[in-house]
Amino acid sequence: MTTLVLVRHGQASALADDYDQLSGIGAEQGRRTGLHLEGLFRSERPPELLVGPRRRHAQTLAAMREAAGAIPDGTLAPALDEHHGVQLVKLLLPEYAERAHPFGEAIRAVQQGGPDARRAVGRMYQVALTAWMEGELGHPEIEPWAAFRARTRAFVASIAERDGARPVVAITSGGAIAAMVAEALGLDAPHALELMWSLKNASVSRLRFGSSRFGGSARRAHLEVFNETAHLGAEEHLHTHV
Repeated sequence: MTTLVLVRHGQASALADDYDQLSGIGAEQGRRTGLHLEGLFRSERPPELLVGPRRRHAQTLAAMREAAGAIPDGTLAPALDEHHGVQLVKLLLPEYAERAHPFGEAIRAVQQGGPDARRAVGRMYQVALTAWMEGELGHPEIEPWAAFRARTRAFVASIAERDGARPVVAITSGGAIAAMVAEALGLDAPHALELMWSLKNASVSRLRFGSSRFGGSARRAHLEVFNETAHLGAEEHLHTHV
């Protein structure tokens, strides 16, 4: 029986020019996650460690290793890349800023600034990603939703094929984790997006691969843990979503 432990990166820099950069909070989240998972890597059958290609993925791993010496260097896994929603918004923002379109309205709300700026940014991405998922928004440079879902599905299938192999720990992003969990649960695209919005930074989710407990021989993914953050402690500022 193979287990896939999915770790979301620490808090990134949502309102900065470069989102793909851990904040100070994100680094602390990474260190606590490292301490939480260190026991796995000290076990008789330590897991294989895979890391996505984004800077925030590598920085999360670096923070984990800083706190937990048993955690090794990870192997780069391009399949763990996040969807390119952030890039899509940046590419389409000039074109839609003045349009009478829900995405344009969301852009203008962000531009107004004020105390609700962070909430407005979240709303802008929610509108854009929903429209992207439904095929209303797109760009030649951006991977379509169907291709993203196929990529994450193929990654899950590759882990499922490792019958009896050692566990796998994968550091990735919320969208990729949500897509994999949705695949295990048989959920459609809108529900996958809802899962993504709920995922906290440095959360741990776990899929187990094997036949159903109630019969059948087909190997498939079963969700055992979703969005676990107890290892971050009780401090409210460490429980973030960006």
